[in-house]
Amino acid sequence: MTVQNFSLALMKCIRCGSENTDKDGYLYKQPVGMITQNYGGAVKFTTYYQTQQVPSCTKCKGGFQFWNFVNKLSILLICLGFTLLAVGILFLIFQGPVELWSFLLYPGLVIMIGSTVLWKYLRGLPSNPRLYMKFDKKSMEFYVRPKEIQGWVLYSEWIELIMEKRAREEIFCPLCSVNKPLLPSFLFLVLNLTIK
Repeated sequence: MTVQNFSLALMKCIRCGSENTDKDGYLYKQPVGMITQNYGGAVKFTTYYQTQQVPSCTKCKGGFQFWNFVNKLSILLICLGFTLLAVGILFLIFQGPVELWSFLLYPGLVIMIGSTVLWKYLRGLPSNPRLYMKFDKKSMEFYVRPKEIQGWVLYSEWIELIMEKRAREEIFCPLCSVNKPLLPSFLFLVLNLTIK
Protein backbone atom coordinates (compact mmCIF):
# COMPACT_ATOMS: atom_id res chain seq x y z
CA MET A 1 0.00 0.00 0.00
CA THR A 2 1.47 3.34 -0.99
CA VAL A 3 1.50 6.50 1.11
CA GLN A 4 -0.89 8.09 -1.39
CA ASN A 5 -3.41 5.24 -1.17
CA PHE A 6 -3.70 4.95 2.58
CA SER A 7 -3.42 8.70 3.13
CA LEU A 8 -6.67 9.20 1.20
CA ALA A 9 -8.49 7.04 3.74
CA LEU A 10 -6.87 8.84 6.68
CA MET A 11 -7.08 12.41 5.40
CA LYS A 12 -9.82 14.98 5.91
CA CYS A 13 -12.13 16.14 3.14
CA ILE A 14 -10.48 18.95 1.21
CA ARG A 15 -13.64 21.06 1.25
CA CYS A 16 -15.60 20.47 4.47
CA GLY A 17 -12.94 18.91 6.71
CA SER A 18 -14.95 15.73 7.35
CA GLU A 19 -12.97 12.63 8.33
CA ASN A 20 -15.50 10.34 6.62
CA THR A 21 -13.67 10.47 3.30
CA ASP A 22 -14.58 8.46 0.21
CA LYS A 23 -12.11 5.60 -0.27
CA ASP A 24 -11.29 6.68 -3.84
CA GLY A 25 -11.40 10.43 -3.17
CA TYR A 26 -12.08 12.89 -5.97
CA LEU A 27 -10.15 12.80 -9.25
CA TYR A 28 -9.19 16.37 -10.16
CA LYS A 29 -8.36 17.08 -13.82
CA GLN A 30 -6.82 20.28 -15.15
CA PRO A 31 -5.99 20.99 -18.80
CA VAL A 32 -2.30 21.87 -19.11
CA GLY A 33 -1.76 22.06 -22.86
CA MET A 34 -3.08 21.48 -26.35
CA ILE A 35 -1.52 20.39 -29.60
CA THR A 36 -2.91 20.45 -33.13
CA GLN A 37 -2.23 17.81 -35.77
CA ASN A 38 -3.00 18.10 -39.46
CA TYR A 39 -4.28 14.94 -41.15
CA GLY A 40 -4.52 15.82 -44.84
CA GLY A 41 -6.46 19.02 -44.27
CA ALA A 42 -8.39 17.76 -41.23
CA VAL A 43 -7.13 19.38 -38.04
CA LYS A 44 -7.25 17.39 -34.81
CA PHE A 45 -7.01 19.11 -31.42
CA THR A 46 -5.66 17.11 -28.48
CA THR A 47 -5.89 18.45 -24.92
CA TYR A 48 -3.52 17.17 -22.26
CA TYR A 49 -4.55 16.95 -18.61
CA GLN A 50 -2.82 16.63 -15.27
CA THR A 51 -4.76 14.57 -12.74
CA GLN A 52 -4.58 14.13 -8.99
CA GLN A 53 -6.60 12.02 -6.56
CA VAL A 54 -7.73 14.23 -3.65
CA PRO A 55 -9.38 13.22 -0.34
CA SER A 56 -13.06 14.12 -0.34
CA CYS A 57 -16.20 12.96 1.46
CA THR A 58 -18.99 11.42 -0.62
CA LYS A 59 -21.16 14.55 -0.41
CA CYS A 60 -18.43 16.98 -1.53
CA LYS A 61 -17.25 14.57 -4.22
CA GLY A 62 -20.79 14.50 -5.63
CA GLY A 63 -20.90 18.31 -5.47
CA PHE A 64 -17.62 18.60 -7.39
CA GLN A 65 -18.81 16.16 -10.06
CA PHE A 66 -22.16 17.94 -10.49
CA TRP A 67 -20.34 21.30 -10.75
CA ASN A 68 -18.14 19.88 -13.52
CA PHE A 69 -21.20 18.65 -15.40
CA VAL A 70 -23.03 21.99 -15.20
CA ASN A 71 -19.82 23.87 -16.07
CA LYS A 72 -19.31 21.80 -19.24
CA LEU A 73 -22.98 22.25 -20.11
CA SER A 74 -22.69 26.05 -19.76
CA ILE A 75 -19.63 26.08 -22.05
CA LEU A 76 -21.48 24.02 -24.67
CA LEU A 77 -24.42 26.42 -24.48
CA ILE A 78 -22.07 29.40 -24.91
CA CYS A 79 -20.66 27.77 -28.06
CA LEU A 80 -24.16 27.01 -29.35
CA GLY A 81 -25.33 30.58 -28.69
CA PHE A 82 -22.24 32.02 -30.37
CA THR A 83 -22.75 29.80 -33.43
CA LEU A 84 -26.42 30.77 -33.80
CA LEU A 85 -25.52 34.44 -33.31
CA ALA A 86 -22.72 34.34 -35.90
CA VAL A 87 -24.84 32.55 -38.52
CA GLY A 88 -27.74 34.94 -37.86
CA ILE A 89 -25.48 37.95 -38.35
CA LEU A 90 -24.18 36.50 -41.63
CA PHE A 91 -27.73 36.04 -42.93
CA LEU A 92 -28.50 39.60 -41.84
CA ILE A 93 -25.42 41.00 -43.63
CA PHE A 94 -26.18 39.13 -46.84
CA GLN A 95 -29.86 40.14 -46.61
CA GLY A 96 -31.30 36.68 -46.04
CA PRO A 97 -34.97 36.13 -45.24
CA VAL A 98 -36.05 38.02 -42.10
CA GLU A 99 -37.69 34.91 -40.66
CA LEU A 100 -34.41 32.99 -40.97
CA TRP A 101 -31.91 35.44 -39.49
CA SER A 102 -34.28 36.53 -36.71
CA PHE A 103 -34.89 32.84 -35.86
CA LEU A 104 -31.12 32.40 -35.43
CA LEU A 105 -30.03 35.81 -34.12
CA TYR A 106 -32.36 36.40 -31.18
CA PRO A 107 -32.33 32.87 -29.66
CA GLY A 108 -28.54 32.81 -30.13
CA LEU A 109 -28.19 36.09 -28.27
CA VAL A 110 -30.43 34.91 -25.42
CA ILE A 111 -28.65 31.54 -25.12
CA MET A 112 -25.19 33.13 -25.20
CA ILE A 113 -26.00 35.79 -22.57
CA GLY A 114 -27.82 33.33 -20.30
CA SER A 115 -25.12 30.66 -20.46
CA THR A 116 -22.35 33.25 -19.93
CA VAL A 117 -24.10 34.51 -16.78
CA LEU A 118 -24.45 30.89 -15.59
CA TRP A 119 -20.78 30.18 -16.32
CA LYS A 120 -19.66 33.24 -14.34
CA TYR A 121 -22.04 32.37 -11.49
CA LEU A 122 -20.54 28.89 -11.24
CA ARG A 123 -17.07 30.34 -10.60
CA GLY A 124 -18.01 31.44 -7.09
CA LEU A 125 -20.00 28.41 -5.94
CA PRO A 126 -18.56 26.45 -2.97
CA SER A 127 -18.74 23.25 -5.05
CA ASN A 128 -16.22 24.64 -7.55
CA PRO A 129 -13.20 22.29 -7.16
CA ARG A 130 -10.87 24.99 -8.51
CA LEU A 131 -11.36 26.93 -5.28
CA TYR A 132 -9.62 24.13 -3.37
CA MET A 133 -7.08 22.58 -5.74
CA LYS A 134 -4.91 23.48 -8.73
CA PHE A 135 -1.77 22.64 -10.67
CA ASP A 136 0.79 25.42 -10.94
CA LYS A 137 1.07 26.21 -14.64
CA LYS A 138 4.86 26.64 -14.54
CA SER A 139 6.11 24.02 -12.07
CA MET A 140 3.17 21.60 -12.51
CA GLU A 141 3.21 21.09 -8.73
CA PHE A 142 -0.17 20.39 -7.13
CA TYR A 143 -1.51 22.88 -4.58
CA VAL A 144 -4.55 22.67 -2.30
CA ARG A 145 -6.48 25.13 -0.14
CA PRO A 146 -8.08 23.02 2.62
CA LYS A 147 -10.73 24.33 4.98
CA GLU A 148 -8.39 24.58 7.99
CA ILE A 149 -5.54 26.40 6.16
CA GLN A 150 -5.47 29.99 4.91
CA GLY A 151 -4.02 30.26 1.42
CA TRP A 152 -2.52 27.66 -0.91
CA VAL A 153 -0.14 24.92 0.24
CA LEU A 154 1.65 22.10 -1.57
CA TYR A 155 -0.45 18.95 -1.55
CA SER A 156 2.48 16.84 -0.34
CA GLU A 157 3.08 19.23 2.57
CA TRP A 158 -0.59 19.12 3.56
CA ILE A 159 -0.56 15.29 3.56
CA GLU A 160 2.59 15.33 5.67
CA LEU A 161 1.05 17.79 8.12
CA ILE A 162 -2.15 15.80 8.61
CA MET A 163 -0.42 12.42 8.83
CA GLU A 164 2.09 13.66 11.42
CA LYS A 165 -0.74 15.15 13.46
CA ARG A 166 -2.72 11.89 13.23
CA ALA A 167 0.32 9.81 14.23
CA ARG A 168 0.96 11.99 17.29
CA GLU A 169 -2.70 11.68 18.32
CA GLU A 170 -2.43 7.89 18.09
CA ILE A 171 0.78 7.81 20.13
CA PHE A 172 -0.26 10.19 22.91
CA CYS A 173 -4.00 9.50 22.94
CA PRO A 174 -4.82 5.99 21.65
CA LEU A 175 -8.47 6.33 22.75
CA CYS A 176 -8.88 9.29 20.35
CA SER A 177 -8.14 6.97 17.44
CA VAL A 178 -10.17 3.87 18.33
CA ASN A 179 -11.91 3.76 14.96
CA LYS A 180 -8.90 4.83 12.88
CA PRO A 181 -6.11 2.57 11.55
CA LEU A 182 -3.10 3.19 13.80
CA LEU A 183 -0.26 1.54 11.92
CA PRO A 184 -0.27 3.38 8.56
CA SER A 185 0.00 6.92 9.89
CA PHE A 186 2.54 5.87 12.57
CA LEU A 187 4.71 4.27 9.89
CA PHE A 188 4.29 7.37 7.74
CA LEU A 189 5.66 9.54 10.58
CA VAL A 190 8.59 7.19 11.26
CA LEU A 191 9.53 6.91 7.56
CA ASN A 192 9.19 10.63 7.05
CA LEU A 193 11.43 11.47 10.02
CA THR A 194 13.96 8.85 8.87
CA ILE A 195 14.12 10.33 5.35
CA LYS A 196 14.63 13.84 6.77
